[in-house]
Amino acid sequence: MPGQQYEFVAVDFDGTLCTDAFPEIGEPKILVITYVKWLAAQGSKIILHTCRENGTRPLLDEALDFCKAQEIPLFAVNENPGNRYPERYGLSHSDGRKVYADLYIDDKAISVQEVERAASLAYLLRKKGLEEEWRRLHQDPFRPKAGQAQRPEE
Repeated sequence: MPGQQYEFVAVDFDGTLCTDAFPEIGEPKILVITYVKWLAAQGSKIILHTCRENGTRPLLDEALDFCKAQEIPLFAVNENPGNRYPERYGLSHSDGRKVYADLYIDDKAISVQEVERAASLAYLLRKKGLEEEWRRLHQDPFRPKAGQAQRPEE
């Protein structure tokens, strides 16, 4: 990632820019904040992409105050006014459900490369006859082992 130029970067808030303490604001994640600020300094437009909203409590405003205090330069919030693609189809930049970006930074994400590596590992282990090793690596930690009592239903 470092060295690559991204025009638009969508960044999640809870669990990404700060530890997840929703609805409170968690502790700043300094390494992530530093990286996002570095991307902005390289010319990337930073979009805060969060589920927070202002309702009975101004949760979104609290997130914006956090970003301001951390000196994270925001281009937009939950939309990308720089997205030129919707106008080709007679739509507004805010008509889509997903914010358009070149890079998404989110604590709940998994990259395609991680999925492909996991799938490749599964294939190789099975091909080499190591099905038991595959099952051990991917065993449900909540599934009782032989001789253990079933966990109670919640």
